[in-house]
Amino acid sequence: MKLLLAVLFQYMDHVHLSNYLRTARRRLALSQQDIALLLDMAGKNVVSYHERGMHMPTLERALGYTAILGFPAHDLFAGLYQQVEEQIAIRADLLVRELREESTEGLRLRKLESLVALSSSEHNIIDVCQD
Repeated sequence: MKLLLAVLFQYMDHVHLSNYLRTARRRLALSQQDIALLLDMAGKNVVSYHERGMHMPTLERALGYTAILGFPAHDLFAGLYQQVEEQIAIRADLLVRELREESTEGLRLRKLESLVALSSSEHNIIDVCQD
């Protein structure tokens, strides 16, 4: 069961659903009411809102989904994870540009290497190597 869902996550490379809570829950034959009970929620409506992406669960509940459904949060919330990852890459690009102007060489180089790993722009890798 886990393998089938893991394969599903793996092949959805480019555009992800907001989350895969419903898919994972149904694979385990759990109802929304079951999940609500396990997460100490008032009713299944909150689970439905989470599954449809209408509300984001708190960190505690997201970790609860992870514990119940057996998948890491970045797989269960793949669409959100993808958005966050893209935003970090954009911000990393900006930081790389700012760092090029700093003069502290050892720290600057280590920081640049870390940021380039997060960055989405391949030109930054070339530019860092040329600095």
